[in-house]
Amino acid sequence: MSGNATPPDDRGALPPYTIAVLNFNGMKVLQPTLEALLKIPDEGCHIMILDNGSTDGSREWIAENYPQLDLHLTADDGNLPRVRNYALEHAPTRYMMLCDNDLILAPDCPRKLLKPMLARPNVLACTPRMVYIENPDVIHNDVGRVHFLAVSGRSERGRTVQEIPADDVPQPTVPGGIAMIDRELAARIGLFDDLYPFGWGCDAEFYIRATIAGLHSLHASDALSYHPVPAHSFARSEGQIHNRYRFILTMYSGRTLLLLAPLLLPFEAALTTLFATKGLSGVQLRCIRRIWRGRAEVKATRRTIQEGRRASDAAYLDASGFSGGGPLSSRKLAWIGAAVNGVSAAYWTLVKRLI
Repeated sequence: MSGNATPPDDRGALPPYTIAVLNFNGMKVLQPTLEALLKIPDEGCHIMILDNGSTDGSREWIAENYPQLDLHLTADDGNLPRVRNYALEHAPTRYMMLCDNDLILAPDCPRKLLKPMLARPNVLACTPRMVYIENPDVIHNDVGRVHFLAVSGRSERGRTVQEIPADDVPQPTVPGGIAMIDRELAARIGLFDDLYPFGWGCDAEFYIRATIAGLHSLHASDALSYHPVPAHSFARSEGQIHNRYRFILTMYSGRTLLLLAPLLLPFEAALTTLFATKGLSGVQLRCIRRIWRGRAEVKATRRTIQEGRRASDAAYLDASGFSGGGPLSSRKLAWIGAAVNGVSAAYWTLVKRLI
């Protein structure tokens, strides 16, 4: 079957779908997630648990307490894109939702994600609004964006649902790790790239390749999920730095690289200085060395993406500002972030139509 399925009838019938829960050492958070999934009323909802080598007993606990769920041992190498690919390759239904082990879905969330996918052609994915478990009036994640300097664009994190009420019309988005996916369309673009380690872009790269290839991803802000307040650290710095280099080198067209160079190059210099102040220069050098040693593979990946191009980079890039977790969004550096935002927004206005 190509394109998308026939829209549901007036009774609200849905095609069967799978929810794939990715678990690693989730003993402390799993039970509320699984109990919420079991409250989903849709017939044909299949629940898979993909365990990536847990050592805290959570896999055994699931097998004992939830024998009705479809439990898989995937691997123990910590490669998150590979686990996502396992889900895409083994789910028994065309539509499949990726779900973290600490995420709680509202009972109607999957249904609200599927409906816009079924109503439009060539929709690869649809994402829900995430609010905090501890304070459901505050947004954790909403519409995803990528700034043209290859960092996370402005999100609505920290704003309230009263400030940004749910929209009945799904919005274009760059998804992260939580999304309902059309597996048939996913197969067209080669699934997740497992050479992206855990960090920035290891999920978004998949959806951006799809956008470049002419597919679409949507955000349904009326579909709710609940996420705990995250802990921030530099633990993912190597993945963040490496993935950003890989992303720029494989995704951006030659025209995009040329047009963005006047801002991209000074921004790189500023980031290098920032990494030095944070003690991350060694990490940055390792990432550069890894990219250089794998340059033949990077070149081949770039060629594949560019040869399949159906949309410009302007289809997923913007100048919306830096996300709540970005390096220039801290209070100490807020004035620098504001200055960069102003300059980049003006520059983007000049070059967007040329990209």
